[in-house]
Amino acid sequence: MQNQINLTVERFQENGQDYYVATSPDIQGLVAEADTIDEVIDIAKDLIPILLELQTDDSSDSSVKLTTANQFYIPLLVS
Repeated sequence: MQNQINLTVERFQENGQDYYVATSPDIQGLVAEADTIDEVIDIAKDLIPILLELQTDDSSDSSVKLTTANQFYIPLLVS
């Protein structure tokens, strides 16, 4: 079974270097950081099953939300 998970990927720049941060309104606690978009998506894909399992054990409702002008959304299908 596949579910759609929405990722928010944001580009940041520090000391002339770009990096990307992925969060999700669908997965509590998902925060991934990498030097490229592909890397941050791969990290997020690895974290999602772990966080989904933890979410079933914990029903607290807090989320991380980052905002910048360099933000876009990526829907992911996960098994």
